[in-house]
Amino acid sequence: ANPLLASCPRKHTLNLATMVRPASFLGTLAPLAVLFPSGAAFVVSSAAPRPPARRSPRPLHVAPELVDPSYNLALGAFGAGLAGGFLEDVRDGAGDKLLTAKPAGALAVLFTVFSLFLAFQTTTLRFGFDPDSFSLVKSDGSSMGENVVVGGENRWRYSSFTNY
Repeated sequence: ANPLLASCPRKHTLNLATMVRPASFLGTLAPLAVLFPSGAAFVVSSAAPRPPARRSPRPLHVAPELVDPSYNLALGAFGAGLAGGFLEDVRDGAGDKLLTAKPAGALAVLFTVFSLFLAFQTTTLRFGFDPDSFSLVKSDGSSMGENVVVGGENRWRYSSFTNY
C-alpha cells in the first residue's frame, strides 16, 4: 500500500516475529518500510499471531463465604420488649397504673414485633463475602434475585464502598 515500495525494483521482507520472540512493542508497530539509496527496501512487519493476553487466574464464580447467624440482636430487642411489658404493669401506692404505662406498653409491643422480624431475617438471610464483593444471600447461599429498590442483585463490589 506504500507508493514508494511499489516503484522499488528490489524489495525484501523481514519479519521480526520470525527472528525474535514477539514482544509487546512489536504489536504496536505498523509495517515499516526502510528505503536505501541503492534502491533496496526492507519491510519490517510484526504480522505474526500474538499470544493471548495474560489474565489473572480467577475462577468464573466463587461461592461467597457466609457469616454464621447470630440471634443476639433479636434476643436483645425481645429483652427490651419484655422490660417494657413489665414497666407497663407498674402501679403506684393506690394500685393505679402510672402515666408511663401506655408508652411502655407501646414500646413493649414495638420491640417484641421487631425482635420477631430480626429472628426471621437472621434465619432466612446470610451475609456473604467473596474475594471482590459483599452480598446478601439466602441461608443456603443462593442469590435472592433482583432487588427493585437497589436496582439489581444484592451484591456490592468492595471498590464501590466510599465510607466504611
